[in-house]
Amino acid sequence: MQISSALPCGGQVCLACCQLALDNRQHIGGHQRLEAQPWLGDAKWALPSVTATYASVSGSASESQVPSPEYGASFSGITLQTDIDGNVETASGNVAMSALGQTGESYVISSNQSLGSTFAAVDAAYSGGAAATLGATIDIAAFGLGSAQLPTVRNLIISHTDSGVTAYEVIRVTFNRPALDTP
Repeated sequence: MQISSALPCGGQVCLACCQLALDNRQHIGGHQRLEAQPWLGDAKWALPSVTATYASVSGSASESQVPSPEYGASFSGITLQTDIDGNVETASGNVAMSALGQTGESYVISSNQSLGSTFAAVDAAYSGGAAATLGATIDIAAFGLGSAQLPTVRNLIISHTDSGVTAYEVIRVTFNRPALDTP
């Protein structure tokens, strides 16, 4: 089989000639001698037209890290009075908040005793609460301790949002029964 003698490129690697040789293999394989450039002007030697169907898919993924708020909370400015059974009768004072790093914009207080530590659990608790603007202090009344049985847990969830991405800090506070004074 002498494909090279029948090709216009003289057997050099050429896409058009290789395609032509492959398309006409039955003629070459059948030992038919091809005239020099028999395909010029003859429709039977024309290369087939191929239409490609394709789909273009584009996408992007990015990661942005938003630092979570970082606060300290001091409960030294609050007073709780309870009855003998540990039920809160009065609560007064403020919780002092101090930024230790990234600041937050708002907070929610959740009484969920078993709040999970996953983002989904914290986000659901935050979304289900009444968000308040975070300042230098939080009134103890926001913790909803009126007539609560001690010990009880409250979760202070602080939110920081940057470009639509939110990060949280959870400060879990256990309010214990005061020790009884014994004579």
